[in-house]
Amino acid sequence: MEAVAKELCIRQFDEPRWPLFLAEAIRHTRSMQESLEVLVQAGMRFPGKARIFYRNCADCNLLKFLWRNTG
Repeated sequence: MEAVAKELCIRQFDEPRWPLFLAEAIRHTRSMQESLEVLVQAGMRFPGKARIFYRNCADCNLLKFLWRNTG
């Protein structure tokens, strides 16, 4: 899934949904931190797309919750 999302990001550079799919794939296969890095880059590349910022905020809030409640 990650490889497909990466390829779509390359082939359709102007399409904001592919970085969202890539971030989701990375979150499942690697880590949420790496996923957030993809979302931050996408947010800078597509500043008018609220969905990217919403997803970024949701993931950040989940990370904060997990850090506070573990350990």
